[in-house]
Amino acid sequence: MDYQTTYTYRGTIVGNEASVNSTDLFSVTVRLATFDLYAPRWTDSGVIMEERETDYDDRTGNNDGQLMGSFSVFHDIRLTSITGGPNEATEGNLNAGMTTLRANVVYGGSSATNQYDWRVAFTVVDENGQSALPGGVESMMSNECLAANHAQQTIDYTHKPLSQVAEGTAPEGTACLDIVLNAGRFTVTATAHIVNATEGGDTAPEDAVDMNSGNDIRATTFEVINDIPTVYMTLDEISRDGESVDAPVIVGDSITMRARGQDTEDDAANMPLMTEWTRIDNSGEMMMLDTCMGEICSVETDASWIGTARITATVTDSNGAATSDVLEISVWNHYTNDMTVTDATLSYSLVFSGLTPLDVSATNGTAQDLQQLGENMGAYNSTVSFEMTTSHIFGHQDIGTESLTIAFDGNPAAPWGLWYKRTTDSAWENVAGAVASAGDNGGVVMTYTHDGGLMGSLNGGTYAIFDVASEEAAPPATGIDTITATPMPSSQVMIDWTYEDDSLLGNSDLVALYWCTGVDCTVDMSEPVFTTTPTQNDWKLVGDHGETYTVLVQTENGNGPDKTGGAKSVTITADGEVSPAPTIDANDPTVEDTGLTFTWTATNTDDVESWVICWAGSQAVVQDSFDSVIGEVDPACAETSDTTTSLTVTEQDMCSGECNTNMFFAIGAMDATGNVYSPSEGTDHLMTVDYTSGIADPGVIDGGSDPAGGDEGMPSTAIAAIIVLVVVAVIGGAFILTRGAEGDGEDKEWDY
Repeated sequence: MDYQTTYTYRGTIVGNEASVNSTDLFSVTVRLATFDLYAPRWTDSGVIMEERETDYDDRTGNNDGQLMGSFSVFHDIRLTSITGGPNEATEGNLNAGMTTLRANVVYGGSSATNQYDWRVAFTVVDENGQSALPGGVESMMSNECLAANHAQQTIDYTHKPLSQVAEGTAPEGTACLDIVLNAGRFTVTATAHIVNATEGGDTAPEDAVDMNSGNDIRATTFEVINDIPTVYMTLDEISRDGESVDAPVIVGDSITMRARGQDTEDDAANMPLMTEWTRIDNSGEMMMLDTCMGEICSVETDASWIGTARITATVTDSNGAATSDVLEISVWNHYTNDMTVTDATLSYSLVFSGLTPLDVSATNGTAQDLQQLGENMGAYNSTVSFEMTTSHIFGHQDIGTESLTIAFDGNPAAPWGLWYKRTTDSAWENVAGAVASAGDNGGVVMTYTHDGGLMGSLNGGTYAIFDVASEEAAPPATGIDTITATPMPSSQVMIDWTYEDDSLLGNSDLVALYWCTGVDCTVDMSEPVFTTTPTQNDWKLVGDHGETYTVLVQTENGNGPDKTGGAKSVTITADGEVSPAPTIDANDPTVEDTGLTFTWTATNTDDVESWVICWAGSQAVVQDSFDSVIGEVDPACAETSDTTTSLTVTEQDMCSGECNTNMFFAIGAMDATGNVYSPSEGTDHLMTVDYTSGIADPGVIDGGSDPAGGDEGMPSTAIAAIIVLVVVAVIGGAFILTRGAEGDGEDKEWDY
């Protein structure tokens, strides 16, 4: 051992848990048995320190010690906390209404294997010392906390005995109690209790008794406050004639309002707030809205609502606290009047604010002839004329929708306009926004309507309808929507167009076409190259091959090209020939059972889209007039489907049956536009077949064109025989003439 160093030795003593509620005495004695020390020993040479074993020292009174005690089994559970409300407050404020009280209990016994059944007794006392529990009972017991049974509990705890290690137990538990608390101060006490076997508990040992009652009880104080509910009102829907409409509310509309109430204490499902609806009418009297129940109120407005309607919704919670919200709604007045004048019927409508009396009437007016209307050229006669009077003129801020509908006989396609003048000496003013359309029962219906956003109600004065729609020279109401250009043979181009809305085209509207030539040219708008009525929507351009054209089409109405409803342009290059022209070299046709198969070769075929074979009974026709043959209504021609240089043609195609005459054929080329080229010079592209003998006999094409009707129908063999005879006759004649001039010195006459 080291000097002044303390050494500690430890051991463990285990008591007998079977000795329940009895005492086991024990004693522990510790004695210093032996120890080694270093002591001096004197020798002749001096002092030597040496180790010696000994069993005593100079102070034997402190070489032993004794500890005496006893064992006992300690039974205990303790209550660790008590809380209330959804936030598990340990003290302070709670909201009035249903409150969940919670008590937490833990195991506190000395043996880890013991188990104790348990329960908690809750007491709730108000500031007057009275029990706040249901029925005024002194206490209520609980030993579990299930979310399904408690309003403010979210985690389930199912009751189990308390223990550290025993099977089927838990080291801690929670007990809950739901109670309705009104506003006030309350003291809450929770007391834990071991339920032993004699009380029906699952406790081991069976007769265990809590040996520390000091930790079984806890108490706290809560201040219960009844929060005032909140409410927020909205106008959810305005219904007119069964359909939802936007504000403003017009007298006669049905409205749906909502009072969105909330309360921190009341459960909306189990304890809904009570809602009361009232309003103040335009006479200042408060009225109950008895038809409104709950948070939604639907009611139909009447004349008592006109003006600013003040609706109040008051919500009251289950503890009597109440609050209100006010919704102010502007309900507009609505005036209507149907009138009849000469040649027309009128219907007037005005939505306005307030209770101002209003009367609008119309009487017959005099015919308005030869009138000057704005900047329009000419003089115009009215179709309808009337005098209108009104008892009050409203500013735009005081009105909603105003409308005037006039039905009269006329052509709906005419550019009708509504005109007005305040006095006889005033100039006519166009009533902007008046629109004419075809009536359901014929004639014309002119409608003027506006929402009051920029102008007040109509003035009294003279109103007339003319076939002029505006004061200024206005463009057509619609324009060109699409334009296409389709190339055609012989440098022609078909221009087609459509309108944005052809129903808006008037009788005075027309279509004008302008053009220019050359790439990126500027269209000359000074004079149209073509004009027509809008009923026509195509035009054929005849141009020059290879020339580029830009065509612009627009709607006008006689007020110049700048007054257009809309224009569209297209650029295209005219195509009038197969270019480059191919060189064609035809082979002799191959005779098939039912017709002929033609083959040929060609060069310079860049612009060739397909090939055409045409036939006739005359070489001159197919050689010199190929275009006329292919241009016939029912051409005597056949066409390939692509650029393949072969084609089979049947006798049925050529002769509508069996052929019996001499046939001549020519090959031509066709481009994508439909232009056709067949050489007019040379015969390489020509072929002939003789059918006169009943057997197809390919022949040889004459180097020139045969005269019309020339050897038509003569077999090629006959032609060859004639040629032989002619040659023999010429040779024989020459021989005879030579004999008649023999040089024998005698002049001889030959008689032939």
